[in-house]
Amino acid sequence: GNRIGETLALTWDDLDLPEDEKENGLLRINKAIHRRTINSAVNPDWLGHGQKYYLDKPKTKTSTREVVLPPFIVQIFKDARKSQEAEAERIKEKGEKGEAWSNPKGFVFTRFLGEPITPDMPWDSMQTSAKKAGLIADSKPLSVHSLRHTMITHQIQAGTPLEKVSKMVGHSSLAFTA
Repeated sequence: GNRIGETLALTWDDLDLPEDEKENGLLRINKAIHRRTINSAVNPDWLGHGQKYYLDKPKTKTSTREVVLPPFIVQIFKDARKSQEAEAERIKEKGEKGEAWSNPKGFVFTRFLGEPITPDMPWDSMQTSAKKAGLIADSKPLSVHSLRHTMITHQIQAGTPLEKVSKMVGHSSLAFTA
């Protein structure tokens, strides 16, 4: 139920991944990747990509939150970290044409060479996959944000109290969740 910018802004420091495979983990949402608006000043935390994106606090005060991760999600993050470390090492060993792994902020979700993934990238991938699967017509795109709404709907249908769902997704008001 995270916003795409919140998810892509995650760093390894935002995660508590216990060694015990039966324990829950913890994910802290405390920042987001935002798109720079036209004519706005460049934020000191811009992330490159033509100065289109920057790192800042989440959308609202209630967007800053902690999310409990079940053990199977903890394992997915652990596997992703191992994969990222292996890729960084592979690139370091290969060392072609000045290529170097660079992820100084420690982003969880990265592109080739450790650059952060920006919100337009998952959107493009989702459109391509959804079209191939026959889930959308050419005229009506499917947004990554719709997955957030689907999660909220499923939680409510499953009987999760509205207050809990609202807190889980960082809404500032129950009216947004209902």
